[in-house]
Amino acid sequence: MKQIAKNLSFAGMLLLAGFFASCKDDEDPIKDLTVRISPPPHADEYVIEQGQHLEIPFTVGEAKNAELTATASADKTEYTVAATLSESDPGSGVITVTAPDLILSPVTVTVTLKVDDSKTQRSATGTVAVSSKLIDGFTEITAPANCYVAAPGALVKFPANIGNTTEKAAFQTADLLWQDVAGMVEQLIAAPEENCVYAVLKSGVSGNAVVAVKNADGAVVWSYHLWVADFDPDANVMTWTDSESGTSYKMMDRYVGAVSNQPGSDLSNGLFYQWGRKDPFGSSNYEGKLKAMYDMAGAEVTRTVEPVSVTDNMPNAILNPLTHYSGVSGGNYSWLSNNKGSADIDAISDYWGGVTGVQTKYDPCPAGWRVAPSGAWYFYTDSNVTVEKVFAEGVDAPANKDLLGRYVSTDGGTTKFWFPAQGEVAHAGSYGNGIGTNWPSSKTWSSTVDADNFRVWATSISPTTVSPKGGIGFGYELPVRCVKL
Repeated sequence: MKQIAKNLSFAGMLLLAGFFASCKDDEDPIKDLTVRISPPPHADEYVIEQGQHLEIPFTVGEAKNAELTATASADKTEYTVAATLSESDPGSGVITVTAPDLILSPVTVTVTLKVDDSKTQRSATGTVAVSSKLIDGFTEITAPANCYVAAPGALVKFPANIGNTTEKAAFQTADLLWQDVAGMVEQLIAAPEENCVYAVLKSGVSGNAVVAVKNADGAVVWSYHLWVADFDPDANVMTWTDSESGTSYKMMDRYVGAVSNQPGSDLSNGLFYQWGRKDPFGSSNYEGKLKAMYDMAGAEVTRTVEPVSVTDNMPNAILNPLTHYSGVSGGNYSWLSNNKGSADIDAISDYWGGVTGVQTKYDPCPAGWRVAPSGAWYFYTDSNVTVEKVFAEGVDAPANKDLLGRYVSTDGGTTKFWFPAQGEVAHAGSYGNGIGTNWPSSKTWSSTVDADNFRVWATSISPTTVSPKGGIGFGYELPVRCVKL
């Protein structure tokens, strides 16, 4: 698809070609000077689609010695468009309006045809309105977040804010950092003047992408996850109420980044996140490997692994969304800091709202959702919840327990939720297959919550140790499940 100009308004992309026509000068008497623009057939107004050439018929009566000009105006800006007279009938002609390759916002353009006969000091004008039609599948997302859900084939417009805050990212360009299906993102259009980015998605293709907005120096200001899947996060949720606390949770039917919620396919595997980071890494497949990631040209890209070298690594994580930061060996095993000493657990937990219980600017879930807290996972200990073990094809149970996933039902088995055991990426950057692990948002995670299958053995997600008896260090990459705010 061709790149389009920086001016994204419909009127600004009209054909900038003028035409001036003079009628034949003869001795016939002047009769009438009028402009009549034909109404659209079978419709209330003229409508133009992207890339279309729209011809609007007109008549000008007796335009002896007259000069014709046609203009289109919108947003207080006027542009010249083409108007041509018929060779066989100089009293009639057409105005030609040309739309851009992409119409990015709805607008009504006023087209004006002016006839000016300076010799007889007469002039006449006629106007007609032309409305633009947005591309099928146009999706405008207005609530800022780090993750935006869009359908395959959509033209999606999303805000470029700092997470879910009102702060706008100061950027100039937008670049695709990676996508897990080559060709899924066909075009990106940065619109800093609108504080947004447009993404053109390929029809029929689901997957994930990370888009970065950059400043004039090419540095990443912020980045966003495009979750391209034909599903509504609100349509199918698991609702569970903790009988002791009375707290109700509505959990999404899949991990973030999964494009399916059914077993038997690695499409149900989610993306991987280092704890507390907003940006995902690619997922895993049933072959026991990490899935490939691609740039806009289709070339494969890989995550880099670098050791933490500063006491506050969050700025580096924002600048380098494709870098997995490995923790300090013998220390905290965390991507957050090279400090081997104790950490402010509450402050670190609240990167994902583990203390305040809100969606923070680093939360990787879509707007209206947040990373599931540890309390949401206690449905595994509820006697009213049925847990059903499901094994991959060709895997014998229970000897290969590490390869299992789980169905969970809360209403007698009719509505089921799938938790695939998709593995994990250790703090040093190596992938381990077949382990069923995921992140809660907060620092506590009881060992009684399906400890064997979820691979989090102890009572905390630990920033100071990675041993099985102490928990999992923040430097690990695990999938994330969201709950409704």
